[in-house]
Amino acid sequence: MNSHKNIRFYNDDDKEKYDNFLMERSDAYVFHTVEWKNVIEKTFKYKPLYIIAIDDDNNICAILPLFFINNFFKKKLVSVPFFSFGGFLGDKKYIPALIKKVFELKDKLHCKSITIKQSPNSNIYQTSLENAGMFRIEIRLNHYIELKDKNIDEIWMNISDKNRGTIRKAKKKDVIIERLTREEDLEDLHLLEIITRKKIGLLSPSINYYKNMWRELNPKNYLYILIAKHYGKIIAFAIFFVFNNRVVHVHVGSNNKGRKLGANNLILWSAIEYCCEKGYEIFDLGASVLDGKGNITENFKGIYFYKNSFNTINVPYSWYYYPKNMINIDLVSKQNFLIITGKKILRRFPLTLYSKTGTFLIKKLL
Repeated sequence: MNSHKNIRFYNDDDKEKYDNFLMERSDAYVFHTVEWKNVIEKTFKYKPLYIIAIDDDNNICAILPLFFINNFFKKKLVSVPFFSFGGFLGDKKYIPALIKKVFELKDKLHCKSITIKQSPNSNIYQTSLENAGMFRIEIRLNHYIELKDKNIDEIWMNISDKNRGTIRKAKKKDVIIERLTREEDLEDLHLLEIITRKKIGLLSPSINYYKNMWRELNPKNYLYILIAKHYGKIIAFAIFFVFNNRVVHVHVGSNNKGRKLGANNLILWSAIEYCCEKGYEIFDLGASVLDGKGNITENFKGIYFYKNSFNTINVPYSWYYYPKNMINIDLVSKQNFLIITGKKILRRFPLTLYSKTGTFLIKKLL
């Protein structure tokens, strides 16, 4: 294989082959898709540089979704921004050539760093990445439930007693779960997520992010949104991405009533029931944040125990970065003075200001 000849950038003419490549891989996520590329590009204006490897018959054999980011800290290359994973995918013999292309881009664009967020269970690329001089850190713990060959009663009995009690309580208190079907209802969801994220000092993107998500992912049936209502009012929601045989929990929000009534637990259980009914094999609850030494960070311990209450399989996975002295590989996991102070300031933002500045601050800081 002539690595120079067989490595190039994705273009729109590749769409059908690119989609077919992803559909044939059980380890592909929505985050690898062109539709997700469009969401990130339209929302944050990051420049996509999707690299593909092709064989002599012009078939796609490996990919890397990559973005060029120029923010307050520095110019950098990230695969992929804003979410926890979506790195290399495909035949590992092509990976060294793809990595070489990334380093060529780094020099050409005068980037200070590279971050590759590999998906869970993708350690087959570790040797190639480390041989290229990249450094590995276990930065997340993925939580998922294997649904294949299991019935819903078995899954129900395996979750914690407390969790089952909370789900029963939500049903008893007349919490109703529905699927969101109208784009205009995204405004209510966005407000709930702002309330949720503001409480813990995390940034939330603008409503345009949710509208772009709806317009790109929903027509492809990649998007599944559940809302919890109490006497007609939305009190909680959860957003899931659907791709191949996997459903991934990506966003959640609730108000005080939703949390008090256990609406989030009922939403997740309803989603699990839906996945079993449709025959999906993996229900992915997303990740908890690690400190780089294999420990759950203090501010994510509650999330860790909540996800574990669904009897999840927990798998640590790695990000790869260059150079070794990167200081901001993951601001979410850091708890230094600046991060703690920043979170305190965010918690005091008025809701209207918080909503308007979220996308700008994410774009410039993360």
